[in-house]
Amino acid sequence: MKVISLFLLGLLCCAVGYGQQKSFGYRISGAGAIFSNACLVHEGFVLDSASYILDPGHPQTYQSYRFAYDQQGKLVSDSNLSYRSDPYTDSHGHTLYRIRPRRSQYFYNEKGAVDSISYAYWIDSLWVSDSTSCKIRYSTDGHVSSRVYSSPMGSFRSELYSYDASGNPILDVVIIPGRDTNFTRRQFDAQNRLTFFRSTIGPDSLIFTQTLYRYDTSGNIHSTNQQSNVGTLTNVADDFFTFDESGRVTKQSESTYFNPADSAWEFYYDSFFSYDSYGKMVKYGDYVWFVYDANGNLDTLVNTHVPSFAAEIVDTYGNVITLPDYSGTTSYFYQALVTGIEKHEGPDKSFVLFQNYPNPFNPSTTIEYTMADVGRQGSAVSEVRLVVYDILGRQVAELVNARQLPGRYRVTFDGRKLASGVYFYQLQAGRYHDTKRLLILR
Repeated sequence: MKVISLFLLGLLCCAVGYGQQKSFGYRISGAGAIFSNACLVHEGFVLDSASYILDPGHPQTYQSYRFAYDQQGKLVSDSNLSYRSDPYTDSHGHTLYRIRPRRSQYFYNEKGAVDSISYAYWIDSLWVSDSTSCKIRYSTDGHVSSRVYSSPMGSFRSELYSYDASGNPILDVVIIPGRDTNFTRRQFDAQNRLTFFRSTIGPDSLIFTQTLYRYDTSGNIHSTNQQSNVGTLTNVADDFFTFDESGRVTKQSESTYFNPADSAWEFYYDSFFSYDSYGKMVKYGDYVWFVYDANGNLDTLVNTHVPSFAAEIVDTYGNVITLPDYSGTTSYFYQALVTGIEKHEGPDKSFVLFQNYPNPFNPSTTIEYTMADVGRQGSAVSEVRLVVYDILGRQVAELVNARQLPGRYRVTFDGRKLASGVYFYQLQAGRYHDTKRLLILR
């Protein structure tokens, strides 16, 4: 699989083969990943914008992102804006609330791969180049061989990549003038599964981190993370990932304590993964929640704890966009590049859950939904529940729990007893369900 990845502005944008992507939670091999973190976008749609709130309970930092595409659906630019709700002091002692917007522009070669990137800041109502750029080169078989970031003063970061005969990445080298060179090495087995990953500062450094991967006959994965400090190797973490017959991860058993007295790991705890009826992940342990829109696209991602975690938004035009992986709440918004889409495998339309209004609200809001015949065995009466949850998945209100006939219903939700923040309301009718986001602002 040909992969073109670019790191900039805290975003990761790639061109990939969409048909080869696996949805979030499905087992993959190679490049150090245990399972896929790709959220596939419904055909004909692209990510238009996204907003991010750090620390949902007490918002302090906001990020917004905008994306632009050409007529073929290729990403041509992205821009971001940061905002702090509390004063921010820059290096000159100035008190600021906003951080200057920045933009990246992408340029493609004749084969449709990203050839270079330029960067600019927003100054006095204009985008002004900051005179830095990234140049990307490829090998004859289409793999990225290097990225060079430069300014008028010369290159300030170079990345070199090597692959084995199967196309697996086996060596990454990052060179920054005036600093030690970083080396990342990988090894793969005959089935192209990652077995060894090591990151070092310097070619022969005794200071490194590494991960060992083992696979059982059922396809489950056992990984052990280790650190070396001047020759002393220490076990840091041990994980066992269980997969079901469909190749979806269902449980992560993790230990972060190794007892050298008996050479055994202790204090394991389990995180379970949940999926909806369409095979999309909806929950990762007790820390990460996924909410999807009516087209099956990721609408909201809530991460309350997991570090170094990010979802890749993968569309059918070959774009992959990954936002920064801090804990917080990220909302995604999409645009349609084509009309008259016939293919649709989204949620059933025998009912409709509408967005609450007003939203945001204080102290009350209205939720409407339309019920059709979704009862079992053709019954016109359905068992209906309308429930509100907080970002940790705890039920905070039950608005409806009754048998209802087809029709349109309206419910008022009073949130005066709840704290400001993001909440979710979910409608369940028989085996059908839909979830949307609401926001309380005091």
